Amino acid sequence: MSQFERYINELNRDLEIPETVQKRIDDTLAGLPDMGKENTGTYVAGHAIEFRKRRFPLRKAAGVVLAATMVAGTTVFGGNIVKQIYLEKTGNYRVETQISSNDSSEDTVYEKAPEEIPVVEIETSYIPEGMVQSEFRKESMYYGETPYMGGISMLLDSMDVSLSKKDLLMTDTFVVSAEELSIAGHDAVYLEKQVLNEDEISFDKKVYIVYPEVWRVLTIFGGTDMTKEDVLKVAENTTLVPTGETVPLSETHCWSRLDAEKEEQGGYSESKEKVTATAEEMSHLHEIGEEFSVSSSAADISGEWIITNDIMVKVTDVQIGDDLSLLEKTEGITDDIKKAVDEEGKLLPQKLQYVKKGDGIETLDEIVKTETVARKLVYVTLEYTNTGKDELKDLLYFCGFLGLKEENGIYTIYQKAVAEESEDWDEVLGAGDGLYGEMGYIDCINEEGKNYIDSIKSGETVTIHVAQIVNENELPYLYLNLDASGAGIGINQTALDCGYVDIRQK
Repeated sequence: MSQFERYINELNRDLEIPETVQKRIDDTLAGLPDMGKENTGTYVAGHAIEFRKRRFPLRKAAGVVLAATMVAGTTVFGGNIVKQIYLEKTGNYRVETQISSNDSSEDTVYEKAPEEIPVVEIETSYIPEGMVQSEFRKESMYYGETPYMGGISMLLDSMDVSLSKKDLLMTDTFVVSAEELSIAGHDAVYLEKQVLNEDEISFDKKVYIVYPEVWRVLTIFGGTDMTKEDVLKVAENTTLVPTGETVPLSETHCWSRLDAEKEEQGGYSESKEKVTATAEEMSHLHEIGEEFSVSSSAADISGEWIITNDIMVKVTDVQIGDDLSLLEKTEGITDDIKKAVDEEGKLLPQKLQYVKKGDGIETLDEIVKTETVARKLVYVTLEYTNTGKDELKDLLYFCGFLGLKEENGIYTIYQKAVAEESEDWDEVLGAGDGLYGEMGYIDCINEEGKNYIDSIKSGETVTIHVAQIVNENELPYLYLNLDASGAGIGINQTALDCGYVDIRQK
């Protein structure tokens, strides 16, 4: 059964067809050829349908025509047409993407959405050359040399069209290009956003496609490693296929909520972690060689996962290198570290971009200055000791590198502190790049290649090594977060309670 045939069959489940549509179906059926004959070139509403010597009963045939009408991007609900998705500029670089009906009134209320909507699967028949689908989400694909970075990622949201027009919109800022399109018979909007740091992969392309026949809006994100043509070709070859099941609309994520969530979160890119801490909050600082307790997850002797406070840890040594010679286990080196060295294995310099932030509405971000700085490898030796009575399996360990600049009893994340030193810029891209991530190298790896100690017996001490690359001018501000609670790597309460380790290099 073809993808389209399966789609038609799902739509034919006890359809309740409005009278206004029934007449259009009857008129169209009168002009159709005999469906009992093989016909590979029949077009209905602009879509080729292949009939393979199958005879559809009348209601089935009606479903085919109705589905073809829906696929064309114009869907009728009780005489009210939810017709298009379109964009409206509300600033030089701000765009509002809206869903509209055939009524232009600002107070229009759309036909009430059903209590249940079809469950659909995203199917894509085109993958650009060199790309692979994610093993976790088939809606994502990426280039083999940049796993889980850039490429394509898709999100599906429900179209809760019982709301007024002004509620059915998505606001995007820093938009440098925007256009309305028709993609595979569905109304769509294509956006491109400003790219400031061209050396890093980011998502700068976005496509919104409205599927009113299944009450969905599909958002496709495209990375800077993708061309516009490939993003749109993926979109053209992507379909939403009903599974035959339904789901309550109230249990789905609605498109109208996206803008509200951005406001509630202060923007998706805004960190929820603190950027400053007082001397009192930093009172649990540890020195190199000082042993202290960390809370971590592990499996006990019965195989049950537990949170244990029986683990003591200390930093025993910190070494600084100009290359990767300190890293003995090459399988523990991440791709980011591999890309940070030249052909001779020496660390490449880091480019810094000093940025004056725009508001994304009338002004864009502006690079006001650039410079390059040398980089260093920071190689840390850690000792974990089990002070409990029982052996622990699969003990999770964690090490986050963080830059903190202290002034007058206030500790500020290094990148923000640097940005505040001048009125000419608000942000320094590249500063702190090596600090705000987990360890780039580990030499204690479980079978899945992750940061777990396979086994640590009662009273046993296990030595591990972690490493990260940082800018040379950040060495005097280095701290470690060894809290394994999963709360993050910036300034957060669990890390403050655990206590950072002071590994600043003079």
